[in-house]
Amino acid sequence: MQQNRRKGKPILTSLQFIIVVLVILSILLFYYNVVWSTDGHQAKKTVVEFYEYEQNGNFGSAWELFHSSMQEKFSKETYIQKRALVFMQQLGASTFEFEVNDVKNVGAWGMSATTPVLSDVQRVQVTQHMLTIFGKLELNQEIFAIEENGEWKLLWSYHEDT
Repeated sequence: MQQNRRKGKPILTSLQFIIVVLVILSILLFYYNVVWSTDGHQAKKTVVEFYEYEQNGNFGSAWELFHSSMQEKFSKETYIQKRALVFMQQLGASTFEFEVNDVKNVGAWGMSATTPVLSDVQRVQVTQHMLTIFGKLELNQEIFAIEENGEWKLLWSYHEDT
C-alpha cells in the first residue's frame, strides 16, 4: 500500500542555502579580519601571554616575547634571576593579578633616546596588583608592542621624561 506523501516546497532551495552559508562565512571572516587580526588585538594578546607567564613564575618564556632590543638589554638568565629576585624575594609576592587596558597605536616610537625609532608601535597600559611584604601594591607600566619577523614582541620604555 502506498502512502500519500505531500510534497511541499523545501524551505530553502540548494542555491538559497549556499547563499546563506556564504553570507554567514563572509560575516565571520569580516569579524575575524576587523576584530581578531587587528594589530591592537594581536598586541594585547601578546601582552596577556607575557603576564600570564610572569604570573606563573615562567620568566624564561616571558623573556622570549621580548623584542630583540629588549633581549639585548638582558640575557635570558639575567632576566630570570632579576625578576625572581625583585618580585619573589625582595617584595615577597608569590603571584599577582593584572589588568590589561585598551591598546593605542602610537605610530613612531623608540625604546630610549638612543635607540632607533620603530613604526606602527602599539601601547598597552598594564596594572599589576600584588600582595607584598609591604602590603598591597599596584604597579602600572606601559608596554609597547611591535611586529618583528612576523611575531608580536614587547618592549619597555627607558625614556627619562615619561
